[in-house]
Formats: sequence, structure tokens, C-alpha cells
Amino acid sequence: LSAQFLGPNHAIDMIPHTAVVVYGKEYFFGGGIQRCDPDAFRRQRGFYPVQVKVLGKTKVAQRDFEAWCRRHSSVSWPAAKYT
Repeated sequence: LSAQFLGPNHAIDMIPHTAVVVYGKEYFFGGGIQRCDPDAFRRQRGFYPVQVKVLGKTKVAQRDFEAWCRRHSSVSWPAAKYT
């Protein structure tokens, strides 16, 4: 599909899915900040990790992290700006 937009000399083999797994949920951009079960995401979409990096642990409480995601999803990264 990318060759249609970029031309045959600039085709992209894949567009990676990038996410973080926090508190057992996978968070990613897709019309704002989305979250779901990592295994369910992979099964439903057929995307499987090519590379996984462990970034460490957070000291932010789950409640605070989820509140931040909700607050910024609609203000900083709404679906209309995700292109």
C-alpha cells in the first residue's frame, strides 16, 4: 500500500506498531491513547512483536497513570490530530 502513496522506489515494508505495556495492559496510539490486553490485541490484529524492550518499572500509581492517559488522550492526542 505504501508504494501507491510514496512510489515504488520508496515503499515501506511495514509500519510498526509501537506500544508500552503497563500494569498488564498495552497502551498505544490509535485515535487517541488506547489500551487493551496485549494477548488479545495480538490475536485480533495479527501483530506480533518483532522486538520487545524492557524499559523498567514505574513508580506512578496505576490510578494516576490511567488518569493521565484519559486527560491527555482527548486534549493532547485526539483522533483528529492522529495522522
